[in-house]
Amino acid sequence: EGGCQTTFLVAPDLQTNRGVSRSCSGCRKYGKKPSPAPLCPWPYSRRPMERVHIDYCEYRGKMLLVMVDSFSKFFWCHVMNHDTTASKTLAVLFGWFCCRGFPTTLVSDNGPQFTSKEFAEKMSKWGIKHLLTPPYHPASNGLAERAVGTIKSHLKRMDCPVTPLELYVNLHSILYWHNASPQSSTDQTPFELMAKASVPRLFPQLQRPQKKTQEENRSVLPKNKVKLFQPGDQVLVYSNHTKLNSPGTVKEIKSNNSYIVLVDDCYKHVSGDNLRLLKDSVGGNFDTIETVPPDNSDNLNNSLSDSNISDDE
Repeated sequence: EGGCQTTFLVAPDLQTNRGVSRSCSGCRKYGKKPSPAPLCPWPYSRRPMERVHIDYCEYRGKMLLVMVDSFSKFFWCHVMNHDTTASKTLAVLFGWFCCRGFPTTLVSDNGPQFTSKEFAEKMSKWGIKHLLTPPYHPASNGLAERAVGTIKSHLKRMDCPVTPLELYVNLHSILYWHNASPQSSTDQTPFELMAKASVPRLFPQLQRPQKKTQEENRSVLPKNKVKLFQPGDQVLVYSNHTKLNSPGTVKEIKSNNSYIVLVDDCYKHVSGDNLRLLKDSVGGNFDTIETVPPDNSDNLNNSLSDSNISDDE
C-alpha cells in the first residue's frame, strides 16, 4: 500500500552544479536583483537643524518642495508651481534657513537642481554639507519620502483644489497640525523640539524620553544579513534600467550602504542593495569580467569628483 510519508533525494554533486551555474556568464548577466541590505538608520541628530532632508513631489500638476528636520520631524512645504530650477529652490531654502537657522547637513536625491553647480556653490558658501543619496534608491532619503507621503495623503483626502488660495490654506493647515502633534518617534511635538516652546499637550503624563522611544522603534527593524564590501572587491552591479548585472570593482566606501564602483571604465555611485560579490565563481567566462581602472588611477580622489561619477543605473 502507499504508506510512504517522507522521500529523500540524494544529489552528491549538488554543490558542484551550483558552482557551475554561478560561473555561467548568462546566469550572471540575467540574474535577479540582489536581496536588499538591512535597514541602515541615519545617526541620531542631537539638536534642531543638524540634518535636514529635502525632496520634490507633484500634486495635480503643481510641484511642491518639502523639507523635514531629522531631530524634531518639523515639516516645511512650499508650492513651486512649475519652477523647480536651482535658483528658485535656493531662494525658498534660504528663506526657511533664515527663520530657523542654517543646517549642518542637507540630504537630497540626485535631481538636476540639487546636482547643479549653482546649488553646490551656495551650499559651500553657506557652510552646509550637502549629501546626495544613491540614485534610484529612495529609501536612503526615507525621512523626506515619508514627509512627502504624509502631505500628499492629506491633500488627497481633503480633495484640495489647486487654486492658489485653497492650496495655500489647506497645505499650511496640514503643516500646522503635523508640527503641533506629538510624534511617535520623539514623543514630543515638532514645535516643542524646534522652538523649545511649551506648547499645551493633551496627555503630558504619557511623555517618555525621546531617545528611549527611538530605541524602541529601532529595535523592531528586520535583522537581515549585513552586506559589507571593501575597496578592491570584485562585484556584480545590478542595473535598475536594463535589469542586467555588470562586473565592477569597489573603489571607495561612501557611507554604511553606499559605494563608488568602477564599471566599464566609469565611476558610479551605487547602493549596496544593488551589489553582489563574485567570490563564488568557479571558472567560466564573463564578457567584461576584467575591470581595468583608467591610466590616471593614481589620482583616484580627483577621478571620484562629482563631475566624473555618473548616476547609478
